[in-house]
Formats: sequence, C-alpha cells, structure tokens
Amino acid sequence: MADRVLAIDLGGADTHLSARHRVQNDYPLSLKRGISSSSFRPSLSPLDRVLTVALLLVLFSTTTEAAHYSKCCVLGARDQLNIFTELPWDVCNYNKNVSYPFDPVPPSVNRTKGWCMDNCQGTQWSNATQWIQPLAAWIAPYIGLLLLCPVGEKPEKKGEKPQQKPEWTCQEAYKRCCNAAEYLRFPAQEYVMLIGDPASALWGSFAALRHDWVIVKNLDWRPQQENSYLKRGLVILAGETLYDPALTGKLDEKITRLVGKIHPGEQPVEQKMTYNPRKTTAVDTISEKDLPSVSTPSGVAPTSNILVDDHKLPDELARALRTVLEARVPFVNAIALPAVLMLAVVASVFYDAYNKLGDNDTAHSIAYGVFYSWIVVLAVIGNCAATSVNAGVLDTTVGGVVGLKFNPQVPLRKRYSNAVLWDEWISGKKVHSGWYFHLKFLSGQVLGWLVVASSCACAASISYTTPTVGLGCRSFTFVLYGVLAFAVACLLVLRHSIRVKVDLCEGAGSDSKRNWTRLGVAVRYVYAFLVLCNACLLVLGTAFNLAGLYRTCRCKLLFASMDTLVELNTNTQRGLDNARKFWFPVGYVAFTLVWILCAVAVALRKHMILQLVSALEGRSGDLESLK
Repeated sequence: MADRVLAIDLGGADTHLSARHRVQNDYPLSLKRGISSSSFRPSLSPLDRVLTVALLLVLFSTTTEAAHYSKCCVLGARDQLNIFTELPWDVCNYNKNVSYPFDPVPPSVNRTKGWCMDNCQGTQWSNATQWIQPLAAWIAPYIGLLLLCPVGEKPEKKGEKPQQKPEWTCQEAYKRCCNAAEYLRFPAQEYVMLIGDPASALWGSFAALRHDWVIVKNLDWRPQQENSYLKRGLVILAGETLYDPALTGKLDEKITRLVGKIHPGEQPVEQKMTYNPRKTTAVDTISEKDLPSVSTPSGVAPTSNILVDDHKLPDELARALRTVLEARVPFVNAIALPAVLMLAVVASVFYDAYNKLGDNDTAHSIAYGVFYSWIVVLAVIGNCAATSVNAGVLDTTVGGVVGLKFNPQVPLRKRYSNAVLWDEWISGKKVHSGWYFHLKFLSGQVLGWLVVASSCACAASISYTTPTVGLGCRSFTFVLYGVLAFAVACLLVLRHSIRVKVDLCEGAGSDSKRNWTRLGVAVRYVYAFLVLCNACLLVLGTAFNLAGLYRTCRCKLLFASMDTLVELNTNTQRGLDNARKFWFPVGYVAFTLVWILCAVAVALRKHMILQLVSALEGRSGDLESLK
C-alpha cells in the first residue's frame, strides 16, 4: 500500500513537472525571462530596510517588555492561597473598576525582588490618564513660571553691523537660519543653567532683592549728599546690568565735575552735553571748548538731539526713575497672578489626591509637584527687583542723560558678584576679592541650595514612603538632583575665586598666571558638565516618570538585594497610613514654605517701591509733577 502511494505521488509529480516543462517551452524567451525568480525579489532601498528593521525591533520590544502589575499581583497571590480568604483576582482587583474609598481595603501581596524580576519582566507603560494628569497639573504650569524667570541678555558682538535688505539667496537663507539658531541658543542655554544650577539662581535673586532694598533705604536726596544720590540712583536703574569699570570711570568723572566745589565769587560754568543717537560719539561742551569724545552706542533708535545741562542731571535722573517705575508692567498681572493661579492648581491637586488615598500614582504625582516647587520661589523673587530694566530701556531713558551706553543684563546666578561690584563703586572700597567675600558668597550659595534641598527632601520622603517602602528610582532621582545642585553651587564660588587669582596675577610671573588660567578652564568645564547632567536628570527623570519607565520591579527598590520583599498590590492599608502620615503633611509643609518666601519677597518689594517713590517725591517737592 505504501509502495502504491509512493508510486502515485511520484507519478503525479512527474506528470506535473512534465506539464510545466511543456508550458514553459510554449512561451517565448522574453516572457520566460520576465517571470524569472529574480523579478519577485523586493527592491528596498537601504533606508527602507533600516526603517523596517527598526519597526520590527520596536514592535518586538513592545510585545516582550510590556508588563501588567495587576497580573503580577494575581500571580503572587495565587502562590499564597493559604493566606487570603478571597480569590487572587479579587485580592488584586483585577479587571475591576476602582472606586474610592476601598471597602474592604485590599491586603498586601509581598514577594521577593528576584521573584518579581523573574515573573514580571518589563515596564508597565503609562496610559493616557497617568501621563496627562501630571502634565496638565504640574509640568505645564511650572514651565510657564520658569519662562517668567529672567535669564539675562546676550552680549553684543563687537564689530557686528546689520546688513540692509540683502538679496534672498541660498547662502543668505542658510545664514539667516544660523542666526536664528544662534538667537535661540542663548536663552536655551540660560534655561539649562537655571534648572541645572538652581541654588546659584536663587541666591542671585535673593541678593539682588536685598541689594536694591538697601540702596533704596539709603537713598538721600539732600544737596550735601548729591554724589551718593546720583550713584545710588544710577545703580537702582543699572544694577542688573553687567558692571563695567570703564563705564563707571566715565560716570565718576561726570559726577565729580558736577558736584565739585566752585571758588568763591565764581559763577557756575554752563556745562552742556549734546547727545545724538544717530552718531557714535557724545561730546561735552564747556564754554565752546570740546572735550575728548566718549564712545557711545550706534544702535539706539533715532530720536531728536537731547540737550541736557549737567547741573540738571539729578532732576533728569529722578525723572528717568519715575518713568521706569510707571512704565513697568504691573507686578500683579505679570508675576503675582500666575503664582496665585499655581496656588489654585496645587489646592485642586491636593483635593483630588485626598479622595484617592493610598494610590501610588497619585502619591508620586504629588512628589514631583513638590520637587518643582522651588521654581515658584525663583519666578517670584527673581522679578522683585526695584526697576528690572534692560540695556535698551536704559539707553533710551538714561543714555541721553549721561551720554553713555550700558551693558546687557546679567543672569540670576551672576547677580550677587555683580551687585558687589556696583556696591564697590558706590562706597569706593574693594571687597570682592577677600576671603570674607568668598565666605559670604559660599554662605549665600548654601542658603539658595537649602530651598532646593527642602523641595528635594520633601519629594524624596513622599516617594520613599510609597509602597514598596524604600529607595526607588524616583526618590533616588530627587536625592541625586539635590546633591548635584550643591556641588555646582560650590563650584561657582571656586570659579570666581580662581578668576580673582588670575586678575591678581597680572603683574606676577607668567607661569603663575598660566597655571591659574588652566585651573580655571578645567573647573569651568567640570562646572558646565555637572550643570548639564543635573538639567538632564530633571528633564529625563520627568519624562521617564510620565512614560512609565519607573514602573519596574528593579525601580521599586533600586539598591536592595534580590531577597528583599516588594509590594505587588496597590491601595493597601500601609499605603493609606503613609498617605495620612507622610504624603499630605510633607506636601503641605513644602508649599507653605514656598508661599511664605514669596509673600516676604512681595512685601519687601512693595515697601521698597513705596520708599523709592517717597524719595523721588521728596526731591521734587511736587507729587503731581512726577506723575
């Protein structure tokens, strides 16, 4: 029978082959070539092949690395049927609609970390609700507040002249794209510095607020204090711009000439200053005799020539101060209102979290909201300066009075050292190079870091006490961010001290200066690298939390051994207890500290503005003339 079947099969095969051979012989040669096997090969370009392989890898990784911890909980509960009175899927609320509060409270399902990694491999990716809720409640408002923080101004390149209506060519288009990228590079770099070195930015904002408050408090408009009045008035306006010894030297000459004593019986010399924004020089004229010209800006908007008597400089300065104060955007609309709206968002999130006691995702969302809370302090205090005007406004309002060009604004991290240099110009004492200055600088950096450290500590404590209790990926991210923030804050002080050493070595041997310069360059690169790492830690940590990459067995207890027990169930009794004991009290404390700091800064700013207006009114003697 088998032989017969084999014969039939062979016969059928031979018949089929012979028939196919006859059919092929009946076709012409060209048609036989057209249906060759090579014509059915897929013709994919190298790029298409790479994309195809990448798509297959993505699909493969998605199917193999996806995890569902409710199923994992069911597996863990199934191996412990002697402990639970309910079925495993009822214990883990598998495929059930979750409603709060839980009654009864789900029991704990604990297995070792090694068992979890063997049976629950992969990552449980976030669904739409799990990533939209923290994005809308925390991240978007904090990004808005971060964009309100001052980042300084880009220094102008020397010798750069704007072209007039260039022809539109490929080269010109490429050049414009490069210019646009360069224009965006500076603010992007400064925002990276803000989130990478928050302690320095916070201390810079504290120092700038204190500096303005002290100057306004000591602003004396009496005639015998004319020198001090002029210097303090100029610093109130230009204190946030980069200090320039050449600029202050010319200001000293003008102020000294103005307040100098006149011999008895001699009439005051009429001294005028002609300033033409279209030209590049400002010329002082005394009795029709020209003095050496002073370099002034060429890019100021064209206006009519300004003719100011030097003996009217104090009045013109007071008028410029009043103009700047009245022209500022209202603080309530620009800064206070977004901060108050952020407070409303915080209240809404905490109310929603109170109705979801014990939920792990809600707890971690609160932790990240607390982690970013230092941004509120930075946005409010960083904008509490007395005037906060840029170089363009200074050139328009005060440039015509003093006939000089001001430098751009400095970022927040540099405002303490910059304010000290302006104070040296007022007092005439050099204090920015001694050990006492660096000790105060370091103390201020630590003070700014304490604000960041409090946010990181509160966030880490919330994530640490979220079952499984222990140091996980989220809490480790918060701790590491605080440690790196402290390191870069100290490195900034070291950079400044090395820069002072380099300046002191101007008259010393070349070897000493070369060594200090090399050390300064090395510290600068280390500082930039750590700042970039810290910024990436904040951004990538947030992205990983939103995507769900932290929902793994390893991230539950990052550095624990494989025999350590991990919690597989959610909304357990321990989670409820920790929510009442840690999550909400710690969150309340963190945001209460934030709002206290903001309230003190706003009150100090309001008092400072009232004092400044009172001083200006006292000098003019007429309130209506200054309005």
